Amino acid sequence: MTPPYAQTTDSYLPIVMPDLGLTDSTATVSVVLREPEDLVSSTDAIFHLVSGPVCVELGAQTTGIVTNVLVEEGDEVAVGELLADVTETGFSSSVEPF
Repeated sequence: MTPPYAQTTDSYLPIVMPDLGLTDSTATVSVVLREPEDLVSSTDAIFHLVSGPVCVELGAQTTGIVTNVLVEEGDEVAVGELLADVTETGFSSSVEPF
């Protein structure tokens, strides 16, 4: 039997094009920084996006594994468009420490 502290919990997190608060509702993917099967943390950037004179990094938002990258450099993406998938990986916290 697997002890409770060793049970993993995996969940799926879609990475979507955010509303950048600019007049444009699209951006261009200027750099793809991660590939499928790359490990990422919540502070890692996955993409650089350019909209007008603004360049922003789009982060992983979680710790996990990049499952899919659905866009390429040079693609124009709209607000709400799915760009990548990250599978969050972690351990169950159902056991209290001693």
